[in-house]
Amino acid sequence: MEVSESELPEHVLKRHREIDEIMEVAVANAIEENRRLGLYSEETAQPTARVAEKSDSSE
Repeated sequence: MEVSESELPEHVLKRHREIDEIMEVAVANAIEENRRLGLYSEETAQPTARVAEKSDSSE
């Protein structure tokens, strides 16, 4: 059952906004850490070959 945002209590909406902010920071931090470690290519906006090698060897 879907509920529109206008039907949600204010405290629920506030918590959803807080979670959204936390997730934005977490994603930004993860991307920055991957860049620092050389696991993310700025040019292609994709994981680098180094990541592909790790995933191939883990199978």
